[in-house]
Amino acid sequence: MSDVLLRYGANGTLLWAAPSLKRVLGYDPADLVGRVLPLDVVPDSDANQNALSQAMRDGRWRMSRHAAIRHADGSVRWMDTTVQLVRDRDGVLDSVIATMRDITTQLSAEQARDTSEDLLSHVVEAMIDPWVLLRPVRDADGAVTDFLFVDANEAACASNRRLRTDLLGASLLAVSPSHRHSGLMEMYTAVVETGSPLLLDDFPYSSEATGGDEGWYDNRGVAVGGNLSLTWRDVTERHTSAAALSASEQLFRTAMDSASIGMAIQELDGRCRVMNQSLCRIVGRDKLWLTQHPLRDIVDPADLPSALNAGERMLDGGAASTVSKLRLIGPSGEPIWVRAAVVLIRDDTGAPSYFLAQVEDINAEQVAQQQLTYLAFHDTLTGLHNRPWLLDMLALDLRAAHKTGVPVGVLFIDLDNFKITNDSLGHPAGDRVLAAVAERISAGLRPGDHVGRFGGDEFVVVVPGVHDPDELQRVAERIIATISTELDIDGHRIVPSASIGIALSNLDSVPDELLRDSDAALFRAKAQGRARWHFFDSSMHAAAVNRLNVEAELRRAIAHREFVVHYQPIVTLADGVIVGHEALVRWQHPDRGLLAPDAFLAVAEESGLIVEVGAHVLDQVCRDLALGSPLRGRVSVNFSPVQLGRPGWKQTLLQVIRQYGISPTRLNVEITESAALSIPETLAAELQDLRELGMGIHVDDFGTGFSSISLLQDLPVTGLKLDARFVRGLGDVPNSASALASGLAGLAQGLGIIGIAEGVETAEEAGMLLLHGWSHGQGYLFGRPSPLAGLAVGAGAWTRDGAGSSRTVSAPVERSTS
Repeated sequence: MSDVLLRYGANGTLLWAAPSLKRVLGYDPADLVGRVLPLDVVPDSDANQNALSQAMRDGRWRMSRHAAIRHADGSVRWMDTTVQLVRDRDGVLDSVIATMRDITTQLSAEQARDTSEDLLSHVVEAMIDPWVLLRPVRDADGAVTDFLFVDANEAACASNRRLRTDLLGASLLAVSPSHRHSGLMEMYTAVVETGSPLLLDDFPYSSEATGGDEGWYDNRGVAVGGNLSLTWRDVTERHTSAAALSASEQLFRTAMDSASIGMAIQELDGRCRVMNQSLCRIVGRDKLWLTQHPLRDIVDPADLPSALNAGERMLDGGAASTVSKLRLIGPSGEPIWVRAAVVLIRDDTGAPSYFLAQVEDINAEQVAQQQLTYLAFHDTLTGLHNRPWLLDMLALDLRAAHKTGVPVGVLFIDLDNFKITNDSLGHPAGDRVLAAVAERISAGLRPGDHVGRFGGDEFVVVVPGVHDPDELQRVAERIIATISTELDIDGHRIVPSASIGIALSNLDSVPDELLRDSDAALFRAKAQGRARWHFFDSSMHAAAVNRLNVEAELRRAIAHREFVVHYQPIVTLADGVIVGHEALVRWQHPDRGLLAPDAFLAVAEESGLIVEVGAHVLDQVCRDLALGSPLRGRVSVNFSPVQLGRPGWKQTLLQVIRQYGISPTRLNVEITESAALSIPETLAAELQDLRELGMGIHVDDFGTGFSSISLLQDLPVTGLKLDARFVRGLGDVPNSASALASGLAGLAQGLGIIGIAEGVETAEEAGMLLLHGWSHGQGYLFGRPSPLAGLAVGAGAWTRDGAGSSRTVSAPVERSTS
């Protein structure tokens, strides 16, 4: 027998044992027979005895139980034990027969299975992913038509929005009808029919549990005992993220490919992993070259250290990005200016992963910047440095001079009569003259001297380290001689000349003051006859300060309308009849009283304030004429070159005339001979327009300039005025003044224009002028300049008797200054 068979007495003593006892439990029957089995053989003998006693009390004659029996080697074996009671004829217990079968292995397997099933149950319940066990439902032909839920974890119940009690036993198609048309039923059936597992990723599915919204799922299924074990995972977010990532990558790629700037993803060693065509175009290399060489290979050696340091700082945890301007080397060695923006990209752990580089071609910008830098400190016409640069250099030289005690010299250069050249030959010709003069000045300087164009036709030379003022004199003379060489401009022979003001610094000098002093010296050089140089002295400073004060007071006077108009009569020399007046400006100064023009007119001209002063005079004259004043004939109004040079001066004149409703025939426009010399064609045309309206055009101070006779033919002149200096030079003995007076009078008569002699103060002068052919006169002999209200008071009367001699009714007591 393979089982153990034992017979016990009623008192529990072993009466007999089958030989299998040795084979199954390791005990020799002879060693146990006659003994009550000890606890070391039957560990739970009490339990066995109690079970047996209970069976006897219950009247049962047979029982079965699992009993633990100790093997001879010490191990415990589980035995399936069946006990049968044997009674005698009287029913008294005779013996007990026990049959035992070793079920240790079976029990261990069952325990392992139970433990595994319990563990599996816990694992399934703990799963985040839904899991179900589905049993196929077949029709009469054996075809699968549906599946029933046999088991499910909580995640599956939640996914289907059902309770477990509702879900188990339910039909799959009833719970999720979408399976019918999604293709999943066919896939599930294939698993249970073929045994092949289901591996399904990113499957689109619209679930009733989610309201029909489409999602994406990963499905896994295997056949288990004819059933389908199925799990799935909602990967909609992953799918959406992947789609978004793909779209983002595509967008990035599109952006890279379409970008006008160069873009590249670089490995940490500098080689390009990905790059766009713009980068290839900018650096002049193809993509293959860029994947095989780091970009640092084409960085200019001068810029390479800073570029490498910027990358190392990013890798060491410094700034996450850097922007720099650097030079690359083109295929032919040419410099390529770029602006490079580099960003360090790190992975999820924070470790450096790669660089994203953007490279912008700024060659054109760099050229423009260099051009702007050049223009900021250079004059485009002459190529010389400009005023800001000169001021900076002068400041530097003065600081050095303060330390060394060796002064700095400044030469302020101004071209003589440049406006005449500019207006007669045109601005392009004038520009060529300036360029030639600039070149000549530069050629005449010493090493270390600085020259620049200060503005217009003005140049400044800064001479540092002047040990002897004579050095500045020699520089000035050399410049004047160099400039005064003949030029050929469009076939015109021009000999330019220049005047120079010289100033020498002291320990207290600052740039503005030193330039001001040299400008004051230039003013003195101009006044002394031009084409010369002059050193600055303290008297010039006083004069310059006075000019500044006068200019400031002029501005206040204009604002407060402190200018008044006085009128001086113009008469016919033959009979003394007043035929017109000249309007002369006076300044009613609040502190200094009535000021004549020589006290302020030059400053007004230089500062440009003459335009406002002249406008006030014109307005006052037209107002006086409109009020029916005692002014006889025409009134001559002076217009300075500054006024004539302002655009729209003619329109302003006509507007004032129309405003007061006076006739243009009541006015003469009076201009100086020097102003007439520089009149351009446009201004001559404007004067012609005024002449055609009936306005007179008079040339004042005639004979003091260098004009040609053709000037009187070229301009619409209606009268000329002989300068007073020639009138005072007349006498009984013929001289040059007499010859000039006679010649100009004949010229006026020949041209059919009025001749007016200025500054006539004596009867003898008036008589001589008549003899020389002058028809009109103006001066103290005939009347002083007076305000409108005083025109009839104190006026001199000039008469001639029948014999041709002259006499004066009231004679003046001082020389005239209009």
